Amino acid sequence: MNFYNNLESFIFAYELGSFSKAAKRLNITQAAVSLHIKNLETYLGERLFERNAKCIEPTQAAKKLFTLISEPFDKIRGVMDNFSKYTNSMSGEIHISCINEFAENLLIKTIGICLEHGIKLKVNYIPKDSMIINDLQDNTIDFGITSVKYDNPNLEFIKLFDDELVFVGTERWDNYLDKTSEVAFNKSLKSMRWLVYEDAMPFIKRYTELALDISPNSIEPSLTFVDVMGLIRSVRNGYGVACLPRSYISPYLEDKSITQLHYPQTAPRYTLYLVYRAKSLLHKRMHFFKDVATKTVPCTSFENS
Repeated sequence: MNFYNNLESFIFAYELGSFSKAAKRLNITQAAVSLHIKNLETYLGERLFERNAKCIEPTQAAKKLFTLISEPFDKIRGVMDNFSKYTNSMSGEIHISCINEFAENLLIKTIGICLEHGIKLKVNYIPKDSMIINDLQDNTIDFGITSVKYDNPNLEFIKLFDDELVFVGTERWDNYLDKTSEVAFNKSLKSMRWLVYEDAMPFIKRYTELALDISPNSIEPSLTFVDVMGLIRSVRNGYGVACLPRSYISPYLEDKSITQLHYPQTAPRYTLYLVYRAKSLLHKRMHFFKDVATKTVPCTSFENS
């Protein structure tokens, strides 16, 4: 499909006289359009556009190419659009990028159901929300799971997970907190033994920004885990304190093997979104994945751990 994408970007850029307008029409980034044009220029050995401050000017080679391909390409595009719209085939591969391991694990049930229906999946881990969004706009992935919802008319966001974050530890650590004053409390927080999830510390950063009067940069982790369940076991064993989604630790709060160490007026929440390009769900397998993911991933669930 790469050569098709190169030609499609060329035709829209030629017709609209702008890489940015072509990108907007195709729901991809301007950088992706530029790359497609460059690929085509390399393949043909001809320069296709002259760039200036206000617009792009097609070269003679571009004019000749457009004359040769515009009509047959329209027919090919029509065939592909119709095929994509009406096909009942579930076969094919879906590319998904997740912000972290926690997000990947939310999809375990969805993955199983998709595999049973003959859908192949490639699940990737990308540690930055912005990179996932860029890959979606560049059409290199089909779905993303992000921790941020962007205001972008070309993207659709569905809330996949939303849960309260809780600051927890064993009773031993509760005794180390100085609650005589806010200043004393904040000082004692910095001396706690912190256990964190991933180098990015998404849970602790979210909690400290909204519920504690300390900077997340002041926290020096004693233990970093990329496995949420390993982090929970470490907290239960009394190794230190952590911030975790309530649904994942509710059984241990109930049996009092761990305790909630702080009760903010408004509890911070950790949210994950399933995101995809608007109007891109043409294949049956894409519809199927979206529907299964939103139905099999409860908004909060200990089972997904």
